[in-house]
Amino acid sequence: MKKIIIFLILMSTGFINAQKHIVVAFAVGKTSCQYSTDTDLGYQIYTGNSSSSANKSARDRVKRDYPNLIRVSVEQNGWKAEKGNHLVIIEVKTKYQGCDKYTYGAGFGFNKTEALRNAKKSLGMRNWNWVESKHGYKQVLYRSY
Repeated sequence: MKKIIIFLILMSTGFINAQKHIVVAFAVGKTSCQYSTDTDLGYQIYTGNSSSSANKSARDRVKRDYPNLIRVSVEQNGWKAEKGNHLVIIEVKTKYQGCDKYTYGAGFGFNKTEALRNAKKSLGMRNWNWVESKHGYKQVLYRSY
């Protein structure tokens, strides 16, 4: 009995340590119409063994690739990778004062369905005008780490 319990503890400890820290950094810039609204320019994904190093690396990469950004917005799978290792990124294009506005949403989960549900929540928090039944969305990425 003791051997089974020890084996289960070792198995679960190995699983927790195997979790990857995943960070998605979004480059946010001004719309081409120069209104006061923001639009997403693109994103970078970085994985690592620690959340702080992955966060810094993702931010550095997005700043390098999008020099005209005005700020960086970050989504990550938790400080201890507790949100899961499945990642879905979705995108939507909406109009704001006659100008195209792009918004990404990133979601994490323990399966694709959960990650997609969280990506929709993320998109809604990043673009308050977005309504799925009106605007829809496009899935641009799915990965399992």
